[in-house]
Amino acid sequence: MTTQTAQHRTRAVLAQKTSDSVVITLNQTEYQLHLSTLNEVGTNPGDRIVGTIRMHAAKRFDIVNTGGGYIEPLYGQPRRIQGHILETDPTNNTITVHAATPIVLTLAPGQKASDFSVGQFVAGGVKSGSSFSPAQA
Repeated sequence: MTTQTAQHRTRAVLAQKTSDSVVITLNQTEYQLHLSTLNEVGTNPGDRIVGTIRMHAAKRFDIVNTGGGYIEPLYGQPRRIQGHILETDPTNNTITVHAATPIVLTLAPGQKASDFSVGQFVAGGVKSGSSFSPAQA
């Protein structure tokens, strides 16, 4: 079992915010991710922000052997991700996947985080409602 570390957090720029959502842009990419938030974000648009992106698998995630890490679509709510596993957490049934940025992914029923290993390359669809939680200062 591993725990979320500071090196596996998302580093981005806050493009927009409302009381319950944000749009973040990932450094040196074209990504503009629309994510929900549980609490209002104190950072101002245009400023750098650090935190954790969380997603829930829509169905099973599969081990793949080709391609690169990505989030689809480039603009809007994420629907699909692919990348290398950075961490596994069997207690919470999550894996942290580096798909353009680290993402904590809760696996779908029937899949276990303990069945995956750090370094494996995985892909799959995610449910709507992906979220961003700013890191505590």
